[in-house]
Amino acid sequence: MKVWLTGLFIIAALLVSGAATAAVPPALIQDFTPVEGVVLWAGAGEVMVNAAKEQGVRVGDLFGAISPGETIRHPVSGDVIGRLDKVVGVLSIIQVHAGFATARLLSGTEPAPGGTVRRFDQIKAWFVDPSSTGEIVFSELRAALPQLDWQPYPVVAPGKDGLEFTVRGNVLEVRSAGALLHSYSLPEAARMAYPKTIAPVPVKGAQP
Repeated sequence: MKVWLTGLFIIAALLVSGAATAAVPPALIQDFTPVEGVVLWAGAGEVMVNAAKEQGVRVGDLFGAISPGETIRHPVSGDVIGRLDKVVGVLSIIQVHAGFATARLLSGTEPAPGGTVRRFDQIKAWFVDPSSTGEIVFSELRAALPQLDWQPYPVVAPGKDGLEFTVRGNVLEVRSAGALLHSYSLPEAARMAYPKTIAPVPVKGAQP
């Protein structure tokens, strides 16, 4: 469960997270911009939401179905700071149209019409790194995308109801429910931070 910030607090949080992303492709930040929608219809494991292609929504995007939590207010001013919202279901977009999109329920509880959904909000994320050499890149991704529910590093076998981040050469791949969602060319800072495996150089005359 995370605090969903409101108003200027959201802008401030995004500016702070974006300030420490030298090793993260700028396009990734844009692709993971939060999008909020409302459930229009739900039944038999399928859900229609009013989040659409006009907002950059694409097939494979994951949305969290939100259960509103306790409202948090400033103790002095009384201003609303946020809510302790909880994701009770994960939806995967399967069709995108003008004005709405269709999703299927991956896990959790099917939301009811009128319920709130948010793209990539509290969605599980795994940084798959069998070599255990990419912790710096993992830390940069976690700082840049704080809305995701990052799982402990390192990960070898990810789950099926979230996002899988993998570095292959100089490319960062993002998979949603096993299917490729995005791929990005890593900035130079990330390439330097992600050490390559170097084979030992044989020493002449050394015994095997």
